[in-house]
Amino acid sequence: ARGRRVAEKIASTQYKGRPLQRFIEESLTEATIYFTEPTTGLRMRVRLDVFHPDISFDLKSTRHGTARAFLRDAVDM
Repeated sequence: ARGRRVAEKIASTQYKGRPLQRFIEESLTEATIYFTEPTTGLRMRVRLDVFHPDISFDLKSTRHGTARAFLRDAVDM
């Protein structure tokens, strides 16, 4: 029930005058984007969970509840 309430709150949050849910519905999921990094010339690839021209999401799970612990874990990985 708590997870549903959080999801509903996020979905109804306004962004650019519209609920985030509308952007999510219009988005591509698991979108892969290829590009060449201009400084190194390396060919790169990113995969976003949700891609929309106005807003994109790439969600991560974590074992940690604080930003500091999450950052430390992200750097370690």
